Amino acid sequence: MNFTQFSFWWILAVVGGPALLARTLMLRAGLWRDRHDAVLLFALSSVLFWSASPFSFTIHLAELLVNYAVFRALPRVGRRSAYALAGAAIALDLSVLAYFKYADFLVRDVAGLLFAVRANPGGAIDASTLPPGISFYTFQVVAFMIDTARDPKAKPVALLDYLNFASFFPLVVAGPIERRASLLPQMQQFRWRCSASDIDAGLRWIALGAFAKFVLADNLALSVKIAETANPWIVLSSIYLFGLRIYFDFAGYSFIALGLGRLLGVRLTVNFLAPYSSTSIVEFWRRWHVSLSRWFRDYVYLPLGGSRHGLVALNLLIVFLVSGLWHGAGWNYVMWGAGHGLMMVAARALSRRVRVPRPAGWFLTFNAVMISWLLFMETDAHRLLAKIRTLLTPAAYSAAALQAARGFYTQVEALSLLITVGLAAATLLGEWRALREDGERPYEWLLQPLVAPALLGLSLFLSAKGFSEFVYFSF
Repeated sequence: MNFTQFSFWWILAVVGGPALLARTLMLRAGLWRDRHDAVLLFALSSVLFWSASPFSFTIHLAELLVNYAVFRALPRVGRRSAYALAGAAIALDLSVLAYFKYADFLVRDVAGLLFAVRANPGGAIDASTLPPGISFYTFQVVAFMIDTARDPKAKPVALLDYLNFASFFPLVVAGPIERRASLLPQMQQFRWRCSASDIDAGLRWIALGAFAKFVLADNLALSVKIAETANPWIVLSSIYLFGLRIYFDFAGYSFIALGLGRLLGVRLTVNFLAPYSSTSIVEFWRRWHVSLSRWFRDYVYLPLGGSRHGLVALNLLIVFLVSGLWHGAGWNYVMWGAGHGLMMVAARALSRRVRVPRPAGWFLTFNAVMISWLLFMETDAHRLLAKIRTLLTPAAYSAAALQAARGFYTQVEALSLLITVGLAAATLLGEWRALREDGERPYEWLLQPLVAPALLGLSLFLSAKGFSEFVYFSF
């Protein structure tokens, strides 16, 4: 579901409105039962997902039915057989993801690298045809399968509850990646009874998300000069602007998802906890894309041994290499993951010997994260190498290059960028102040009753022109 498209909100209103009206009338006539609420929720989620991508919806539904059949069979077989059966289902899920997301990369790039030939993709599906949401909903159903297999006393789950768990429309396309223990009970008890407090909180989250996406992320995106490789000032500023853009873009989606869930009385995971306020790279990864970080911790890092053995550095590198590949099928994503893995290993080693003051820790972390976004932003290998050479050439940082950089923006563009960066800085400052008061609720200042209408007003007047998809839809 793309919250930036009018069609999403139109379908939500046209389908959801009459459905709720019919529910109200049938409830008064005594023809409606509580369980029908779950049916209505799945129907709405299905219509919205189908309208976004019939192909991806079909894949998702097929995976869900296979997975449901498997975990319903787990209690009836022995422990070893249960693990084998669950492993086969997980392998199938990941194979579907791997085919659609990595077939072209493996055949063209990896085979070409290993065998030093120009490999023919052989009909592999192009990345542009990646089914929307497949990276997210695959990880969610895999986590559900693992949690179910690990708990032999887990109670049977009704098919409808499982379908709602895995297909809840605010999160199915781009997360958060919810876990069985947190979301399933809410789906089992779901009712279309929205309290005034839930509606109020939901609308505030939606206002914050719309501001982050339409005002901050989309306006910042207009100032990122991807094609420039020779001027270090433009290359460097574009990296930092992209770092701000990707945060507000994905946070914006996540906030809107939180708001939609809250309107329905469902509480989703807050996927970001003011990550740019972090004072170490370890803290950054506890605050950035929280649900994905926890997924890798619980299902990759800990099974590898975590920090219990002497291979901590290797385990961290494996986790971040896999994380880089999850984000995209390209060598730049592999290098991005490896870079963060090396930073995590270095931070862990240095933390035992060096005590870094918090201001210095923030400065180092913020700039290291920002510079690393170059590997994430630039998907063209030739341009990436050219930009790295430019950034590492001291003579390139000349006054003439700085003067030339000013010509990349008109006066109107420069003013717009200045206003946008100022609003972004104020937003990050608001997160930091709230974080100082409550380490787990960094958005309290931005969710105040008087702030939400102001953010909505800014969204109406300062939204970027044109259509812009969410960055994470590419993953």
